[in-house]
Amino acid sequence: MNFWAAVNHWLHLIAVIFWIGGVAFQTLVLFPISRTGNPSPEALNKIATRFRWITSPLILLMVITGAINFGFRSQTPGSFPPGYVMILGIKVLLVLVIASVHTFDFVHAPEAQATPALRSFFWSRTVLVIGLLIVFLAALLRHWTF
Repeated sequence: MNFWAAVNHWLHLIAVIFWIGGVAFQTLVLFPISRTGNPSPEALNKIATRFRWITSPLILLMVITGAINFGFRSQTPGSFPPGYVMILGIKVLLVLVIASVHTFDFVHAPEAQATPALRSFFWSRTVLVIGLLIVFLAALLRHWTF
């Protein structure tokens, strides 16, 4: 067992857990509560802005550690059967979709000051579903015999 591979995988998992947990909190707790008028739109805007600043480094960390994980995996001979490559490609494509949604939301956030909750709720649900699909694909890559 390679100690550095384990540390890198752990960092990757921590980043994913924090990111998915934050998106799940927004989608399942924060936005339903916001329909009651509490917290105020200003507070929601501050929360959304803070979350965007936290998730940016997490997404970067996920991409970097994911590439390093791939490098560790590629060191073992015969480690990429055809099914593995296909599922990994789908996973990487979905990560690119989420990174694009995050970047788009991050760049255009100041324009949406009036209704941050309504605009962000759709994207949070979408990102949560795609994120959970990515986690499922990761489990397939780890446990499925190709």
